[in-house]
Amino acid sequence: MIYQPSLITSSATWIAQQELSDEPRKKQLRVIHEEIPVQDIDPDLRDLGRHIARCAHKHVRVRVPAMCGSQWSHFLRSLETSRALS
Repeated sequence: MIYQPSLITSSATWIAQQELSDEPRKKQLRVIHEEIPVQDIDPDLRDLGRHIARCAHKHVRVRVPAMCGSQWSHFLRSLETSRALS
């Protein structure tokens, strides 16, 4: 008895079905969000952005803590406003 992994078999079958179907492939769309105004950036994340920008200028390694999506966007916007990584 020859054992075939089901994951490889099912994905190969799915790919064959997709090639035979006439449906156009779905492309993933990028969602464009508005820019965050400077006055709305969280002060703690703005300070973290400045700290990292200074350390990057001095070529010092910095650990970036884990953040949720909204914090990450505030942090990246603070780096953009400080002209560090824009």
